[in-house]
Amino acid sequence: MSLLTRLITATLVSGLTIIAHAQPDSLSQPGLKRNVPLNEQRDVLGVARKLLPFLHLKNEADAVTLPVCRMFVWVLPEGGYSLQTRLLVEIQGNIAYRRPGANVSTIIPAVAYSQNHQLFFATRLNSWTRNNRFN
Repeated sequence: MSLLTRLITATLVSGLTIIAHAQPDSLSQPGLKRNVPLNEQRDVLGVARKLLPFLHLKNEADAVTLPVCRMFVWVLPEGGYSLQTRLLVEIQGNIAYRRPGANVSTIIPAVAYSQNHQLFFATRLNSWTRNNRFN
């Protein structure tokens, strides 16, 4: 690829990113309807309850309505593949908690082990201070 072709390509790509805009919020625009009405929407817990009624699953508070000084915890196993790591098995979780006078904070830990005998630890933290001054 010649230098001129690279410059033209770079200019076009950078120009496209400048004129690209985020999509507007479709739910706040009058006249637009939801694809699926709220009363017909299903979540994972609802589907699991229907498929496995013998488990007697109950609704816990979700992260949006989480009471102050209470935690919401879940853990999920994952699997994947990439050329660098080959097969990968991961356990990922989420811990949501709310401090008095602050938004919901989260800690997202993950542990992964690859077919190449590599062990990965990752943690993401999103913590709010009192009165939401710092995140």
